[in-house]
Amino acid sequence: MLDLTKNYCYDPILQGQLDVITMQAGLHNVPEKDLVLMELCNYHQCFINRLSLGFGTVDIVDKLLSLFKGKTLTCIGPYWAGIHWACEKNGVKVSEDGGDIAYIARPNGRDGLVRDVPFDDYEFVIIDEAYSDFADETLINHDHTNSIVTKTFSKSLSMPGVRFAYAVSSPEMASRLNKLHHPYSINGLVQVMVPRCFELIQQHVVRMLQTKVYLEKNYECLPSQANFVRMVNPPPFDVKVTKIDNYYRFTLIELRELFKLEIQYN
Repeated sequence: MLDLTKNYCYDPILQGQLDVITMQAGLHNVPEKDLVLMELCNYHQCFINRLSLGFGTVDIVDKLLSLFKGKTLTCIGPYWAGIHWACEKNGVKVSEDGGDIAYIARPNGRDGLVRDVPFDDYEFVIIDEAYSDFADETLINHDHTNSIVTKTFSKSLSMPGVRFAYAVSSPEMASRLNKLHHPYSINGLVQVMVPRCFELIQQHVVRMLQTKVYLEKNYECLPSQANFVRMVNPPPFDVKVTKIDNYYRFTLIELRELFKLEIQYN
């Protein structure tokens, strides 16, 4: 039985591609952070002074919230548990509304929805785009006068174990964040992956969206722009899914893998 309650990637094509890349990692050498930063600059067409790197999104958010000690944070939509941990650690209060700063996941990892960002209502906005490669839009190239966007490979490549995330913000905020990071805030595997990962992400997302279209066409689903569909009824396959509120969370898999499940079911 496939466990589709998690973000694990059931895409054999991507798994094979990542296996090849990981075998090429030069783990005997100290990683060169500037090479990774330049690759990110080229891909996103942004200046290097707007970028920050971290050991996963939680590392970036943890350091970011240390700059807002004594402030109050409001989560817009269902929230990621890590944000509450980072707030408690850094002396940031949490309120359902009226906060000084806001956290918003676009798309949201719980309901798959993309919510508007009320930039003018807050002193600062944290935009978590862990799932954004599956969505129709991104705010990565926003001017970020009072905001920051974080990105990770945890969902797009299903590689949370790499512990890599990056953020795009204003030059001023990026400078403040970078002073809090130690010089080796990446590993050698990331240095090998980054030059090639974006092409793999794009190819993988295309395959996952093909599965999404198929599922939403053949089964009753609620809207979602994340890496999962929200099925109204239990999926008719031998898979493990999570019941959340009024839907079943079905993490996307490669279409041929889905067809195998249909054959087994029928």
